Order: sequence, then C-alpha cells, then structure tokens
Amino acid sequence: MRYLVGIIGLLVLVAAWMLGGFSGTDVRFQSSDGEWADSEILFKGRSFEMVLVRFELYRARCAPTAVLERATPEPSWWSFEHWFNNYGQPKWRVPYASPLPKTGSGYFPPVSAKHCANTGASAEEERAARERARRILGGSAA
Repeated sequence: MRYLVGIIGLLVLVAAWMLGGFSGTDVRFQSSDGEWADSEILFKGRSFEMVLVRFELYRARCAPTAVLERATPEPSWWSFEHWFNNYGQPKWRVPYASPLPKTGSGYFPPVSAKHCANTGASAEEERAARERARRILGGSAA
C-alpha cells in the first residue's frame, strides 16, 4: 500500500510539472516614479514580455525617464518556488526595488482611474513598444 501511495504521489507531481504547475514565480514590476505597476501571471500565459510592452507604452506616453524595477525579491533558496525559477531569464536581471506605496498590489493605476497609462494606444505606439521590448529582450538586458 505504501508503494502505491508513493507511485500515485510521484505521478501527480510529474503531471503537475508537465502541465506547467512548476513554471516559476510570478514577478511584479513597477516604474521608478511609482505611477505604474504590472505583474506576470505565468499560469495564465501573461509573460514578462507582455509586461515589458506595457511598461514601454507607459514610458513613451507618460514618463520618458522612468526605469523598470522588479518589486518581487528572489525567493530564498530554502523555499519551494526557488527551485523552479530560471534566474538566467531577463526578468530576474531587472534591478530589485522595494514595492512603492501605490504599486504594492502589483497593478497601478486602477483601470477606472484617470491616468495617461489608461488611455488607448494607437497601432503605431503599440508596434513601437513591442519593438523596443523585443530589442531589450534580444539584448538580454531589461
């Protein structure tokens, strides 16, 4: 019976791994001016590249001197999630900064707020932001 439980447990872990259950840590990001924040949601497919595109749109429209900061510290080596991260990914090279008061939740500004980041982007602005994000990712520095 003990062996059966062990085998079932191992199969559950393998299935979770294959389905992306151990895909790493969702990381929060913020702007250095504290007026913008966004987060990855890896389970839903919201990647660092998507967050970077949104930041580049924010920077182009609202704060040209803003710098992207990572508001999630690296998990400590003894935590479970530490072992499922690839610290060579560009998102972990973004400099860490403590979450700012407005951006602590991981999302700012609220969708309902009047803010330059909440105005729609033209197709040209979107294309330029995607290109800047790809250049940053291609250079392996964020």
